[in-house]
Amino acid sequence: MTAIDEIEAFLIRRAGESVCDNCLSALLGIHPRQQVNQKTNMLAQNGRFERRKGECQHCKSCKLVIGTRFRRVA
Repeated sequence: MTAIDEIEAFLIRRAGESVCDNCLSALLGIHPRQQVNQKTNMLAQNGRFERRKGECQHCKSCKLVIGTRFRRVA
């Protein structure tokens, strides 16, 4: 599985959550963090994911985060 596939799968599993690149890098073991930044920027262009300034659900910092555009229905 490629880095972008891992990130996409993680975000889909965590639908409705927003996560920063630093936390994604640490949680998924993808280094350097700049690789995560590159992949999240690519994912945000496909319309299913949204990058915005907000609170990271993991570190609770207010910074640039990514999450699914649509919330998962239970």
